[in-house]
Amino acid sequence: MAFLETEQSLIVPVYQRHYAWTSAEVQELFSDIIQVAIERRGSDKKWEHFVGSLVYVEVDDANANTQRVLVDGQQRVTTLSLLLLALATHVKDPLVRKQIQERYLLLSDKVTPKLFPVRDDRISYRQICVAAAGACTNDAMGSAGIDNSASIPKSYGYSQIADSYRLLCQLVKTADSINRQYRDNKNTVVAEDVDSLGDAVSRMGLNRRVSPTEILDALQWLTIAEISLDPELRSDNPQIVFESINAKGSPLSETDKIRNYLLMNNNLERQEYLFEHYWCPIEDRCRDEFGDDKVAHFVRYFLNWYVAPRCAVRSMGQVFLQFRRWVDARVDNTGHMNRMIEQIWQPMIDASLRYEYLFLD
Repeated sequence: MAFLETEQSLIVPVYQRHYAWTSAEVQELFSDIIQVAIERRGSDKKWEHFVGSLVYVEVDDANANTQRVLVDGQQRVTTLSLLLLALATHVKDPLVRKQIQERYLLLSDKVTPKLFPVRDDRISYRQICVAAAGACTNDAMGSAGIDNSASIPKSYGYSQIADSYRLLCQLVKTADSINRQYRDNKNTVVAEDVDSLGDAVSRMGLNRRVSPTEILDALQWLTIAEISLDPELRSDNPQIVFESINAKGSPLSETDKIRNYLLMNNNLERQEYLFEHYWCPIEDRCRDEFGDDKVAHFVRYFLNWYVAPRCAVRSMGQVFLQFRRWVDARVDNTGHMNRMIEQIWQPMIDASLRYEYLFLD
């Protein structure tokens, strides 16, 4: 798991979709790790287990510190980081806990998390890091008084990261509890009650205890193919690679494609600025009363209202294609990207106010 031992920050850029692994995907990865842990018992054989690829490009920040910007693999990296946080809250040995945090989770200052999720998820992840640093129980978030939804702007929304962390804490506890015995308040030796976790136990095929230290050992045998892109090469262009990878995986929504196209070809600082000052206000205004994303519907309205009839969009499946054509024409006309705020972003901001008033208020 050398990729998490790096001294570089791991940045999930704002054009990426938010963390979205479901409980099924989290449990599948955890089950694979448990199997490695079981196979490792009493054996000197190398039980390497391939868990996918990590595609990144190295960039320097304002202080000339090199960062790794993740083009692909953020879901897996985030889940493994959450598992390490769950192990840190559950393991009893303070030295092991410290090793987990300093080796895998924190930068050399021993305070800053290595992983910087996309902005929607960053608040939840940092809250979990704070809770894990100060608590060692599986309900660390609750005991630390952390509310994942309180005082968070609507555009940041709800983060799946919190649910995955709670699930991983429960799975670590489950694996550590199988066939384990303890003394109750009458000093009677009884078996740990895991009836409520029976489904998870069945899915993992567990019939005996797997301790947190065994899980940590199993993580050392996970292998990830690390692919570093050279942005100077056209074949390594992050935009092209990102679109190619996601064309083969779960499809991006029209909103994902629009956000990606508007933000990706900017440096990190500009991405953050455009995301914070333009994308988030638009996204915030384009949610219905249930919090559902209506950005693609807004863009369809925007194209039909703002540039019609040249760019009439008759179906939702045409939204991104027509939007991309419109943006390309505007950028070509300006000759450079610096006027995108005036030519692209500001008209969308203005139209989003009208859209919210007409359709969502």
